[in-house]
Amino acid sequence: MSLSETQALFEEGYAKGKAGNPKDFCSHDVLYSPVKYAHWYRGWKKGRIDAGHDRNPLYIWGTLLIVAVAAFFYLLPESSKDTSEPNTTITTPTADQKTDAVELVSQPEKTSTPSKEAVKEPAEVVITKNESTASAVTIEQPDATAQKTHNALINRAFFTTGIENREPIDKLSEQTPHRKQLYFFSDFRNAEGQTLFHEWHYGRELMGKVEFKIKGPRWRVYSRKNIMPEWSGFWTVLIRDESGHILSQHRIEVQPE
Repeated sequence: MSLSETQALFEEGYAKGKAGNPKDFCSHDVLYSPVKYAHWYRGWKKGRIDAGHDRNPLYIWGTLLIVAVAAFFYLLPESSKDTSEPNTTITTPTADQKTDAVELVSQPEKTSTPSKEAVKEPAEVVITKNESTASAVTIEQPDATAQKTHNALINRAFFTTGIENREPIDKLSEQTPHRKQLYFFSDFRNAEGQTLFHEWHYGRELMGKVEFKIKGPRWRVYSRKNIMPEWSGFWTVLIRDESGHILSQHRIEVQPE
C-alpha cells in the first residue's frame, strides 16, 4: 500500500469515528483486509477519542496505576512496618493535657555490709504510669499517729533537680526557678512489704499519684513531674501509706519564667 492509500484509510476511519459511527461501519474490502482495517481502525479510534466518545488509553492506564499503588501501600504487611522497641520512659498525658506522666523508679540502696534480710538488687527499673485524674482536693495536715512513724520510715525526702546513680544531685530549698522537670526523692528504711505513695499537688489540685512497693529494708525511690510554663506557684508532695495516712508533706515554690 502506498502512503496516500494509508493516509486515506486513516482519514476515512477518523471521520467516521469522530461522527460516532460504530467501528464496523466500513466497506467490505477494508473489513476483510487486516492491513487496511488496521490503518482504518487507528484513525477511527483517534476520531472517537478526539470527539469525546471514548476515554484516552493513557487516562485509563494512569488511573489503574494509581489504584494499584494505593492498594499496595494499603495492603503492606504489618511485618514491614516499624517494630523498634519503645523507649522505657513512659509518658502518658491525660486527656485534658493538664498532667504529665509521673515516673517511679525504685531501687535498693547498696551497702558495704548488706544484712541477711536485704533483697537482691532488681535487674530492671520499675516504671509506674500516672494513675490520677486532676481534681480539686483539700490538703490535710499529716496524721498525728502516722507522724510518729516518720523518723522510722523516712530517712530522707526532698525536691531535687535530677537523679544520678540513684541519688539526688542536689537538694532544693523552699524556692526554685522555673524548670521543665521537678524530681522528688525519698529514702525509706524498715518499710519492707509496705505500699507507699507520692502525691503531687499544684495548689489544691491533685496532679499525679504514684504507687510503689517497698521490697527491701533500705529502699530509694523518686518521682518526676513535668512543669508547664504556666504552672508557677506552690507545689506539694505528700507521702502517704496504704491506709491513706500522710507520713510527710513537702512544699516548694516554683517561680515564674
